[in-house]
Amino acid sequence: MAAALTSLVMAALAAAPSWSYAIPAAGLTRLGASSLVPLCCAAAGRLQPGADDAVLARLNPFNYVGVTSGAAVGGLLGAGGHFRRAYAVPAALALVPLVLARAFLRRPHAG
Repeated sequence: MAAALTSLVMAALAAAPSWSYAIPAAGLTRLGASSLVPLCCAAAGRLQPGADDAVLARLNPFNYVGVTSGAAVGGLLGAGGHFRRAYAVPAALALVPLVLARAFLRRPHAG
């Protein structure tokens, strides 16, 4: 749900005809995006209940790469006045957790 909301409002932000539409869309983006990392961390922690620290240690590099490269990629996409692309690309990337959600389901142990 958070990934779908984030993607939807970022697509609305990319398509906004004026700033009066873009401002509320930007605010709604935070509602969805701010819950994605905690939800992913919680789901990853449920994969190995006794090894929460190890799971988070494996997950955090992806978080750091996203934080450090996100602003730079957005700036590069927006350079030259093409700011719609700077929001359209993350809108598509926000759907990745929906595609990968099944990988976070706990599988029963055999044997």
